[in-house]
Amino acid sequence: MTEHETIAAAAAAVDRRDALKAQMDAVDAEIAELVKHYSEAMRMWGFTPLMLRRAVDVRLGRKVG
Repeated sequence: MTEHETIAAAAAAVDRRDALKAQMDAVDAEIAELVKHYSEAMRMWGFTPLMLRRAVDVRLGRKVG
């Protein structure tokens, strides 16, 4: 692979990574909002995304991980 080909491939990989990061950031924001809603519904403050994940796993009968 030439220098130019490597740079072009790297640019494509970085672009894909940046797009995935943007998607992850959007999902993280959605989860943060859901944490607030769940905290209010359960009247429990200080809830975290990990705690919500465990609540989801328990409620849906999934393996907590």
